[in-house]
Amino acid sequence: MKALGRMALTAVLATGICCSSQQVPSTEGNARDLEALNATLAEHVAAVNSGDTAANLAGFTEDVVYLPPAGPPVRGKHTLASFVGSFSEAFAAEIEMVPEETILMGDWAFQWGALTGTVRPLEGGEGTPLNGKWAYLYQRQPDGTWKIARDIYNSEPSAGSE
Repeated sequence: MKALGRMALTAVLATGICCSSQQVPSTEGNARDLEALNATLAEHVAAVNSGDTAANLAGFTEDVVYLPPAGPPVRGKHTLASFVGSFSEAFAAEIEMVPEETILMGDWAFQWGALTGTVRPLEGGEGTPLNGKWAYLYQRQPDGTWKIARDIYNSEPSAGSE
């Protein structure tokens, strides 16, 4: 059933048929879900900015797939924990993620937007500016909360690096 849901979501996203009344819950449900999704995003950003690995990981599903730029997929929360922990031990991040679009589809939601900020080595030195895009696929959990099931982002080239 889970695989069927993923296939249906892929088909919806690929064909761009995501706004018909059959796929979007009531306006009241949309408002609650949108508020919950934005809260999940805000909690994620706060966790990244604080370097709190446990809080960061709390926002992901157990079977998360993280697709970092120029790297292989990171599959599963356990593997992501190692990735996020290594990052938090070496760098401090100060990011902002601003949603540009949110699409609700039952127990799934898609959101993408702009990413800006700075990443600095904890040992000192120059910070690296971030300027890019992100996309999250969220899955509603049995308790009604939303968690990130798929995470992809990229960074724009820095000025002068092209």
